[in-house]
Amino acid sequence: MHVLLLSGTGWVGSTIVNELLDHGYDITVMSRGTTRQGFDASRTEMVTCDREDLEDMGRKLRRYAKDVIIDVISGHYSAENTEFVADCVEGRVGHYLQCSSTGVFAPLAAIPGNETDPITTCAQFGDGWFRKAEADRVILRRMEKGFPGTILHPSIIMGPGAYAIDNLGDRRTTFLREIKDGSPIYLANGGTNLMQMVHVKDLGRAFRLAIEHETSKGQDIIISGVRAITARRYVEATAKLLGCTANIRNIPAEELLARKDIEISPNDFAFFMEHMSFDLSKAKKLIGYEPSYSLESMMNEVIEWTRSQGML
Repeated sequence: MHVLLLSGTGWVGSTIVNELLDHGYDITVMSRGTTRQGFDASRTEMVTCDREDLEDMGRKLRRYAKDVIIDVISGHYSAENTEFVADCVEGRVGHYLQCSSTGVFAPLAAIPGNETDPITTCAQFGDGWFRKAEADRVILRRMEKGFPGTILHPSIIMGPGAYAIDNLGDRRTTFLREIKDGSPIYLANGGTNLMQMVHVKDLGRAFRLAIEHETSKGQDIIISGVRAITARRYVEATAKLLGCTANIRNIPAEELLARKDIEISPNDFAFFMEHMSFDLSKAKKLIGYEPSYSLESMMNEVIEWTRSQGML
């Protein structure tokens, strides 16, 4: 089976490519060609294309889209761009898969969240989240009319290849070193906000499972780890794996945001403070997905990768 990936050279895209290659899929990767891919390019067909050059992209989509297409970064572009991609491949491929995020459901109306929750505008968390939500709406509307689409909503993605999410909702390269060195780790409002993470390899496997299960068509599916934990528990567990005790400082969110000695992205911080806790029943039922990484096994890999980067 042939799979075309749109922007498959980044961290997530490369993981999907490796998962599919390991299971015998024929892969074409279409990207700008500016990111060093994390897979053996000799095992794939590489196509250079600027997604914002609609004429060139349309021509290449009509040439290379055959069986399955995975759009890894639709939410990075406008809703019109996603609509254009869908127009080009409809009737040409048997399955379109889109990588979204559980963030489009924030703020959650109830815990745990699930796929029946409405997609919000996400505008309060920044333009990036707004675009993701708009891209999802495009495909959801088309799926209602029979478009063979699947939207996967991963939660916080973790694993080797990216720095750990930090206590402020960013991916500070020094975060693990700060924990190990005993630097103050500020947690807003006691660190009671819930986090639910997914290993990047589990996400790659979920895309393969979605391709292999016809029941995924016409569905949006949440993909995450085993369970949610508080931000405080996350920091404490990470410190234990590092062989130390975290120097946690509780602080009101307003006071933390007002500090001048700490660089904080207000949008990232606002999103981080929203509860992320999700029910995986639909993923288990429709595509047989089960998380394979615990928090500890996931973080051990992240710690070792961070150490390999000279940041620990």
